[in-house]
Amino acid sequence: MAASGGDPGTSASGRKRQRNENASEEEDKEDEPTATEEPPPDEERSTEEEDDDAPIEIDEDDDPVELLVAQGVSEEVARRALENADGDVDEAVMEVIRLRELEEEERDMAKGMEESLREAEEEATKREAELAEKKRTAPAEYFAGSSFLSHLGVDASERLLREESSSRDDVMQLLDFERQCKKWYRGNGKEVDSKFAAIAAEIVANLPDVDAAKEESGETDMLHSLIVAHLMTLREAVLAHVPEKSGSVPEIFSPTKTADEIEEVDLCDSD
Repeated sequence: MAASGGDPGTSASGRKRQRNENASEEEDKEDEPTATEEPPPDEERSTEEEDDDAPIEIDEDDDPVELLVAQGVSEEVARRALENADGDVDEAVMEVIRLRELEEEERDMAKGMEESLREAEEEATKREAELAEKKRTAPAEYFAGSSFLSHLGVDASERLLREESSSRDDVMQLLDFERQCKKWYRGNGKEVDSKFAAIAAEIVANLPDVDAAKEESGETDMLHSLIVAHLMTLREAVLAHVPEKSGSVPEIFSPTKTADEIEEVDLCDSD
């Protein structure tokens, strides 16, 4: 019975020794680096940094211009850098770096100016389009501050500036001319305002007659002709004016002309 069963003590000892060997093998495996692990790159990185910071090795036989050109600059820049550094290559390298920084700043500045100019042009174009639309759809608002419109009155202004009015285009031209005259004769704004106010007063005075004519003919030819005649007279007077001294204005804007009633215009000459 004992022979067939084996030695229990020996079997227990063998099993214990086997467990110890297995545990030792597992510890050895844990200590071994895996295939995916890489050694720390600190040493390699340190070597690369030292290479980057290392000064440029200069051979006495090397052409300093070629050395600087090899750094990525033009020959012109290289020569200028050497000249500024009195031939010292190390100083020239620093000069090249400085010149590069200046060139980059100049490029950035030029780019910024170009963008600003483009934005200003786009804004100006947008503004012009908005003003053109405002002039077409709301002329009374566009010409705000006009002496002619303010003395014409709201009712007469709306009547003359409505889309279907035959006088609309000429009234718009008269308003444009008034604005130009105020710019040309900035120092005589009161005289210019008085002249256009007098023209407006004459048109308002003729409005009842125009209403009567409209009932018979369905048109406002008389009023239209009056506006055209004044516009032509103003343009001719301005074109014919030869300034005798700085700040002088055409006689048509002189106080003696605007103090009295507006001069009579021959409507037959406007045809």
